[in-house]
Amino acid sequence: AASVYANQVAETTATLKAQGSTQPVVVASKGGTARIVGWVTNKEDETIDAELEVWDSSGMKPAGKAIGGAFDLQAPSGSVEVVANADGYLADGTALVVEPGTKVRTGARVSNRPCEP
Repeated sequence: AASVYANQVAETTATLKAQGSTQPVVVASKGGTARIVGWVTNKEDETIDAELEVWDSSGMKPAGKAIGGAFDLQAPSGSVEVVANADGYLADGTALVVEPGTKVRTGARVSNRPCEP
């Protein structure tokens, strides 16, 4: 038996029996997700709107936007990198290892993009 509460991620294994069958079918859930919350700021500590990406072993996934600098996103458990892209700034990333069902706080500090000659 498993208890699942609102706003939490649970990992469980269940055995189900198909109607009219005596053979159990095993259903397993692996992995899970975690919440990553934080801020995107510039070097003056001003909050910055930014597009977010999450990179994991399967590649890049768009993760939404930081509005007023704040973000709250879902990410797969394991090793991930959250990357912030903002107009006029160089992209910045933060590498994390997240556990299923957890909430992690982090931040990204973007630097001004150098002027091109």
